Amino acid sequence: MDRSTFWTGYFVYAVIQGMIIMARLVKLIEISWWLVFIPTFLILLYGFSVIIYLKLTCNLRIEKTTETGNKNEHEKTI
Repeated sequence: MDRSTFWTGYFVYAVIQGMIIMARLVKLIEISWWLVFIPTFLILLYGFSVIIYLKLTCNLRIEKTTETGNKNEHEKTI
C-alpha cells in the first residue's frame, strides 16, 4: 500500500467518524443541525484553501511512484 492510498483511506475514515460524532452531538444536545454543519463546512473550506495555497506557492506535488519505488522507471540506464 502506498502513502497516498493510506492517507486517502485515513481521511475517509476521519470524515465518517466526524459525521457520526456530529449526528450524536445534534441528537444529544438537541441543537439545530446547522449549528454543527456550518462550522464543519468552514473548517473543511479552510483546509482545502490551505492545500491550494501550498500547492500554488510551494510547488506542492504528489508524485506517483511505481511498485518498486522508482519515480522514473523509464529512465533506467542500459
